[in-house]
Amino acid sequence: MFFYLQAEKKLLCFNYALEDVSPVVSSKNALEVFVTDFLVENDTSLITCCNNTIYRLCLRNGNNVTSAKEIFSIKDEQVEKICFSKDSSSIYAITERGTICHYSLKEGRIFYTTSLTSEPLCIHNYVSACQLYDNFLWITTRAVGIFVYDTRTKKSGIYRMNRTLPLLFYHTVRFIE
Repeated sequence: MFFYLQAEKKLLCFNYALEDVSPVVSSKNALEVFVTDFLVENDTSLITCCNNTIYRLCLRNGNNVTSAKEIFSIKDEQVEKICFSKDSSSIYAITERGTICHYSLKEGRIFYTTSLTSEPLCIHNYVSACQLYDNFLWITTRAVGIFVYDTRTKKSGIYRMNRTLPLLFYHTVRFIE
């Protein structure tokens, strides 16, 4: 059984049977895989994001990448976090500028791309987690607060502890349960 984790943008594999942690590497050139986020699709495949591109990695023995296929990319924006839809048929990608991209894995196409706010926003290195609950995409940040995006109505809102406080540190949310 394998578990995956991310540390310093490196993708690592924990082999439960061997009690060993090793980097996920490309079997062709032994280069380590660097990612900003990842999802476990099944026992032999991961969905990863690196810079502005989402990839599907096929794995052998947990940490050897046998193939990497580009799923889609977002021009000029770095993808910070990704999450699956409830039935794992779609991916939601959140970029550094607050763009949400909804991509269908089954149909192989982007359904829509939208912005979290009407204002220009740069949340680079601030997105800490994203999770889809019911029809709401929750995006936590390290300084900006919590964004919630309704996937049905396409409306978004932001929640902060106190709107009069400056953004830095006062509105940090690290994860969602």
